[in-house]
Amino acid sequence: MKLNASNCYKTANENLLNKLAEKGWTIDRFGHAKKTVDGKVYRYKFQAHTIRFEVQVNHPASRYSPASKSWVRIKSLKYKKAK
Repeated sequence: MKLNASNCYKTANENLLNKLAEKGWTIDRFGHAKKTVDGKVYRYKFQAHTIRFEVQVNHPASRYSPASKSWVRIKSLKYKKAK
């Protein structure tokens, strides 16, 4: 499993990923947790100093662009340094 947190937060990242996996979230190859609820895909994106909670948005095709998907941030959380 890839841990995206900086060195001082790797244990917090690993503990949280394990808890999410126990609750039915799937961990992808990038170290992010994903879950589909009511047809929407949510994910926790682990970065070096923050965790982002995001939802995937589908953009329909238009005359000027093809259909696409993007992630929209709902909330950001900072790691708390464990001492």
